[in-house]
Amino acid sequence: LGPSELASERELAAQLYALVEALDEDTREAVHLHYYQELTLQETAEVLGVAVSTVKYRLRHALDFL
Repeated sequence: LGPSELASERELAAQLYALVEALDEDTREAVHLHYYQELTLQETAEVLGVAVSTVKYRLRHALDFL
């Protein structure tokens, strides 16, 4: 990738991160654990103390928002 493509990707990543930060706390935490820290759905559920189905719901909500 050239410099302009890299700059464009960085800009897009910054915009996406800002949108993630606008999510409600529970949803944002699920996104951070699953996508940024690369935990499995089961691991994310365990950390949050919720059912896997709740994690799936929160992630779907986040994806719909984003």
